[in-house]
Amino acid sequence: MLGNREERGKAMTSLLNGTLGASKYGTTSSQPGDGLDVLRSDFLVRLPPDETGPNQLWLVPDLIPSQSIGMLYGPPGSFKSFTAIDICCKLVTGASFNGAPLESHLAAYLTLEAESSFPKRVKGWEVLNELKVDRRMVQVYSGFDGSDKESVEKLAYGLNSWAERRGMPLGVIIVDTMTLATMGLDENSNNQMSKFTANCGRLSALTGASVLIIHHPGKGRSDPRGSSSLVANMDYLIKIDSEPSGLSFVLNVEKQRDGDANAKFKGVLEKVKIQEPDGTLVDTLSVAQLNKFTREKVKPKVTERVKSLIYESLELTGELDDKATTKRVMSVLSDEEPSVSEDTLRKRFNRAKNEIRLEMQLSN
Repeated sequence: MLGNREERGKAMTSLLNGTLGASKYGTTSSQPGDGLDVLRSDFLVRLPPDETGPNQLWLVPDLIPSQSIGMLYGPPGSFKSFTAIDICCKLVTGASFNGAPLESHLAAYLTLEAESSFPKRVKGWEVLNELKVDRRMVQVYSGFDGSDKESVEKLAYGLNSWAERRGMPLGVIIVDTMTLATMGLDENSNNQMSKFTANCGRLSALTGASVLIIHHPGKGRSDPRGSSSLVANMDYLIKIDSEPSGLSFVLNVEKQRDGDANAKFKGVLEKVKIQEPDGTLVDTLSVAQLNKFTREKVKPKVTERVKSLIYESLELTGELDDKATTKRVMSVLSDEEPSVSEDTLRKRFNRAKNEIRLEMQLSN
């Protein structure tokens, strides 16, 4: 097997010229000034996988592992595509994610729906973040069939050829949406969905990239629509929900083979004005913030202080769960730390109370 990108590129060129003929393969093209490559997925076949595998565990820390397949799912209007675009743009520019810069990679986005909106959303991200993708992201907008092995191999060849010319590794491939990538298949069939996920795994293996599939939940359900094999075959599963406040959402990691399966991220969007080629100003949205929720790390002294207050109250009430104890302790804590939220103070109180309860049980 061939272990580096240059050798793999030579193998593809040899295969192209020696077996199938250059006339069968497409090329990349782009619109002047749009900062994106546009790729028609009608190119070609087979690529030896890279034996070296991924050079790091995470492509996007705590969210997307290197060389994996996963799913981002949520109901309509939950900002799935905006989130996927934000992840791609951060990745190709090496922008900061959750406080640390990402290692730069190329990204491919299969816009199987809303293809005309994609460049506008990328432009909105560039305007908001004052960064340019500089043709490090490619838009694939036709001809992909996730149920067909040859279609997957053709796409892999095209993306690897493009990455070779760009001189950077391909990091992520977004499939938006699964429904349009599996036309004609029964989503409820274990066999047919296993075939689709196997092809996604093949695409990942052939390109060295992570494949992220955009999907929807079932009607009246909170899990992904379709066969149970979909979730079973994913390396990671992320649910997205919009919040009632409007332009915000929460990502909940529900499955992660090699990481925190309970990680949660909060995202906020902003409206952005961009200029069309004819000079017209139009509005779009872009993710302005995407950060991981962190559990409060309470110092031992903080817990001991709360416990001492509870013990003082116990001398008066004699009951750990007495409402007067709760009221008194919460009042003192609020006076001592007025800048700390009531919710955080209550968590500290409950944590200290549980420790006291355990101590009481051990002493009996």
